[in-house]
Order: sequence, then C-alpha cells, then structure tokens
Amino acid sequence: MILSLRFVLFFIITAFGYQSFSGTVMPPSFTSSDLQQEVGEYNNQSDILRRDLKSEDVLRESSGLPPRFALPSTTFITPHSHGTWENLNEDTMVWRLKVNSKNATSINLGFTHFYLPQSAKLFMYSPDHSQVKGPFVGETYNSLQQFWSPVVLGDELVVELVVNKKEQKDVYMILGSVNHGYRGFGTKVQNSDRSGSCNVDVACEISEGWEDQIRSVAVISLGGSTFCTGFLVNNTSGDQRPLFMTAYHCRVRADNAASLVSYWNYQNTNCREPDSSSSGRPGNGSLDQFSSGATYRAGASDSDFTIVEFNEEIDPEFNVYFSGWDARTADPTSTTAIHHPSTDEKRISFDYDPSTTTTYLGDNVVEGGTHIKVADWDVGTTEPGSSGSPLFDQNQRIVGQLHGGYAACGNDRADWYGRISYSWNNGLKEVLDPGNTGEMFVDGNGGEVDYKVTATFNGFSDLAEDGAIMPGQTLNGSLTFRNKGQLEVSDLAVELTSNNPEVEVVLLDSVSSLEPGASISMAFEMRVSESIPCGSDIKVSYNFSYSDLQGLGNIEESVGRVVNTSVSQTLDMDIPDNNSAGISTSMELAGTGEMVSDLMVGLNISHSYIGDLTVTLTSPNGTTIKLHDASGAGADNIQGEYPTSLEPAQSLSILDGEPLDGQWTLKIVDEANQDRGTLEFFEIKNAGSLVCE
Repeated sequence: MILSLRFVLFFIITAFGYQSFSGTVMPPSFTSSDLQQEVGEYNNQSDILRRDLKSEDVLRESSGLPPRFALPSTTFITPHSHGTWENLNEDTMVWRLKVNSKNATSINLGFTHFYLPQSAKLFMYSPDHSQVKGPFVGETYNSLQQFWSPVVLGDELVVELVVNKKEQKDVYMILGSVNHGYRGFGTKVQNSDRSGSCNVDVACEISEGWEDQIRSVAVISLGGSTFCTGFLVNNTSGDQRPLFMTAYHCRVRADNAASLVSYWNYQNTNCREPDSSSSGRPGNGSLDQFSSGATYRAGASDSDFTIVEFNEEIDPEFNVYFSGWDARTADPTSTTAIHHPSTDEKRISFDYDPSTTTTYLGDNVVEGGTHIKVADWDVGTTEPGSSGSPLFDQNQRIVGQLHGGYAACGNDRADWYGRISYSWNNGLKEVLDPGNTGEMFVDGNGGEVDYKVTATFNGFSDLAEDGAIMPGQTLNGSLTFRNKGQLEVSDLAVELTSNNPEVEVVLLDSVSSLEPGASISMAFEMRVSESIPCGSDIKVSYNFSYSDLQGLGNIEESVGRVVNTSVSQTLDMDIPDNNSAGISTSMELAGTGEMVSDLMVGLNISHSYIGDLTVTLTSPNGTTIKLHDASGAGADNIQGEYPTSLEPAQSLSILDGEPLDGQWTLKIVDEANQDRGTLEFFEIKNAGSLVCE
C-alpha cells in the first residue's frame, strides 16, 4: 500500500498536485553521454482506420456529451514492467520510456496511480526535444493520487524519470491511459473540425478593455480525451484561491477532477480578420502554460455548473486573472463571451442587446429561471468546445456559463447559459462566499497582494516497505512555505497538533524570514506509539499566521497496511472471433469465511476492438453481472481493475454480502468478426482489513 494522504485545505493553503517549472531544468538525457541512445518502447495500437470518428463525434455531441479530441487506450505500464533504467551517476537513476501512437496528432498520458519521492523529477518531451513538459516534482496529493499530462504534439513522446537511488524503491507510477489525439489541441493541419472563420480573436481591437477577463479563460481537457472551456473566478475573500468553473455537462466530477488539465493564454498573437480564410486556419497559440489536477467543490445539472479548485496555485508567470461575478437576478443589458471553440485559440463574441431569463433551450421569460438566453451574437459566435465558457454582463462580471444552443457561423440563433444567480443557492455560494459575507457580486482580482503564503506537505520518509504507517515508527516530514506576496514575512507562527494521544508531532525548525518569492522547508517528526491500535486514524493539523494572514490544513492517514483476500490466474486463452459461446474460466476461493465487500476484478484482455466484447462475471451464489457491455468501439485492450481503473457496466456492489468462498466464473464473448484477442490475466480481490504485523 502506498501512503494515501487526504487533505482538507482552507484559506490560502494549497496542496501541490505537482510543481512544474519552465525553461531552466532539462532532462539529463539531453546532455549526458553516459546514457543509451535507444530506450524501451511502448507501441499504442489505436485502431482509428476502421472507425467513422466524425459520425461518432456528432452522435456524442448530439447526446449532450462533451466533444472529444483523443481516443483513450487503457494500459498498465510501470517503471518495473516497461522502459529502460540506467545509472546517471553513483547517486542517480534515470528511467525512460518511448511511447508511440502511430498517426496521432498529439499524445497525452494518464498516470492513474502516481507517487514521487522528494528527489524525483518527471519529464515528457518530443523525440526531437522541441517540446519539453516538466519537470514535475514532489508527491501528488490529490485524493485520487493521479497525474494527467498536457499534450505533446505528434505521434511520439518520451517519458523520463530522474530519482536518487536511495528513493528509487519509493517511486509508484502506473501509466493507465495512453491517449491518441486526432483533432484539436494544437493540430496544425486544416480540416473540417476547425472553428469557423466568423470567430474573433481576442487579439483583435474589438477586445480592448477586456484584457483582464481574457486572462481568466482556459481551454481544458478531461480524462485525456474530452474538451471544454472554463474560467477562474474570484471569491469574497479575494485571496486568489484557484477556483475554476465550467459546465456540468463537461462531466468534471469528484472521481475524475484529478484528470483536469487547463491551458492558459492559448490564443493567437495577432488579429486574423473575421470571416477571412486565415481566421478559419490554424493559429499560432502556445500550449506551454498549463495546470493539472483539481478537486471537485460543487456542481448541479439544473443550471449546468461545476466548480473545482486546482491542487496547486497557478504559476505567477502565467499572469492569470480571477474574474468577478454577479449572483443577482437582473438581466444584463449586453453580454460578452470569451471561449475556445473546437479547442482552437481563444475567441471573443459580443451581443449588444439585453438578454432574458428562461429555462434551458426555452424562449419564454421565466422569473427565477435556470438560464440566460442570448438571442443572437452581433459579433462572433460559439461552437462545440465553447461549453463551460463565461458570459459577462455590461459590468464585466460573470453571470453564467455556456450550456448549449444553436449559434454557429452563418446563423443568428440563440445560446443558453446557466445562471450564476440560480446556481448560487445550489452549492455555489458556499464556495464563492466562504466567509458568509452575504455579498452578491464581486469584481475581478489579478493584482499582487501584500501577504500571501502557501504551505505544501512534502511527505514522510522512513515509512514501512510498502508505504504504510506502522506502530512504533518515528517518521520525518516537512512543510514547505512559499511567500507569494509582495512583502517580507518574518517570524511566521507555525503550530502542529495531533488528534490522537498516541501520536506526537514535534517541530524541528522555524521560519524566521521569508522574502517575496522565496521558499523554505520546516522539518518535523511524527512519533507513533507502539501501543496505538491497528487501524487508528491519524490527523496532523497545522496552522500558521502572520499579521492578518492565516492558513491551516491537515493530513489524514490510518495505521497499518491493507491485506486483501485474492486469487488470480495467468492465462493465454484465445477468444474465438464472432462466436456466441465465447470462452469461460473459473477460479475458486475456499476457507475464507468472508462475505463479499467492495469486490475488485483485475483483467488483462488483449483485443484490438473492445466494442466487439461482452464480459460477464458469475459469483459462487449464481449472480451474473456485466463487466463490459460491447462499449469502447475501436479502443484497444481491457487492462486494469474494476471498479478502480475500469468502470463496470453493472455495479459490483450488487454482490456485496454474498459468500466469497466458491467458484467465480468469467465469460468473454466476441460478438463480431475481424478482430481477435486473448485473455491473459484474471483476478478476484475482496477488500481486506488493516493489519500491523
């Protein structure tokens, strides 16, 4: 078990999902003559040739799904199973893996399990070194322990990990998704998926006066495969918390917010004349400024809003802006939209007429309605990919986010935006007005502040071999404080406390002076008593203060390691093509006396078109559930674990309470011809208990 930390964060404390720095640190392989030129490769077999992607995308979007730019392929790749390890020097190891996805316009990666020790640095780059992402450093402390990368343009990339030899064993990475881009996100070829030429670049003169609001808007990807638009919002505390809104139908939820990647300042550097041929061609925007990983805060389908908080503060070099908003019910007298149509560079649209309050796609005025109707755009338009983008009123405050509509180049049809005023009492107020001030509108915030300090927990050393906290251990930890304000902070008051009398925390350092832009680490010890009961909850809380500045947070964990009851098979069974009989294999558990609880099913099925497959599991009690129901179309392979990294067609909770002992049977049927595959691995695992032996 790898240490899993759950953060509760308040005020200006930010848990860094990762830290990324630009320009100064390059992968060591770029300059070292001691490393091999050839490294291990993974060839992603994404079959797009036999698929009508255009029709699939039209069907998805007509069903209310967010548009898609990449095809995800489920993988199970670790530094132990793939790639090449080498000695960089006597203290440092380097691991590299080349990932190929033939004919992809871009590749992005999803690490579905991700933990890096303090010495580690992770890079991703194109083989010609023209694109470098990272380094990503530190441990990932989102609740899902995941990291999703930005896109690297082209059909090849290299992953490079650098780590101290002493901490090599602490690296825990599973590359669970390789995502094959086929449109959007920097694709430089002209095709029918480009945004329409009537769109207006934010670099055009008509955008004058909207420069701040433009800086708040970003194009986003989710799960490495779908895209929308979103925006940063201010709150009544004015503390520049990285709060970010988008549309509910963009499908950002608590279980996938870790896969959210936003791209800042992705816009053309010059104004392409609207309705000209150049306005419908690829732009010159850069995807180099990005943030990855967020935590879900609130959302509701009625007014189609979602708000999340990024797991790290936005890099100051990105010069972002936190837009203001208005939660009152008055209709705007004019409106402005800033958005990313079809994931292309940022555009702006204007309607100079009053809007109305309606229901979604409705025309009749409804008092207290869920949506704002923009009857037609006088300048510009919106398109797929613009969903989730902000609607500003005449005071440059956000009043809604794009749900949908019929607007497009060449028509004068309407769009509908979920109303901030309706969302306010459906979960939004608690996030945007944390101090319960009662304020119903705020202006934007993008300037410097006098005092702003963030705290980052840097993990523990001296953990048990599998990352567990055990009785009798003394663990060394540290907090890193960063001064992001304009003034020096001196003698920062810091306090650490434990909720458990069997756990003592002791500060070993102090913060006497912290200059603007500087950071410092404060060491502490966590001493766990020998007599602490196995399974005990530990919560270490920290708070700090200086002048009017204050912040607090906590770290939670349990004592012990999880031991699961499991049985598995390593197989090499051919799956017959277009055969209703399929194949079956069975395994038996005996003598456990356990009841099924939070069952997990591990599978490795190699197949080049998983839309052909139906996979079922039958329990010893005779209950049959569908794990895979001919979904996924031409995606390759079913590799991973239900329901952690794979989503079952039917919930495994149906089996809870049944006897675990007995025969478990897996059946796989290939229901179409042409593609073939094999069953390579099958595992049944019942949720275990904590032990401290």
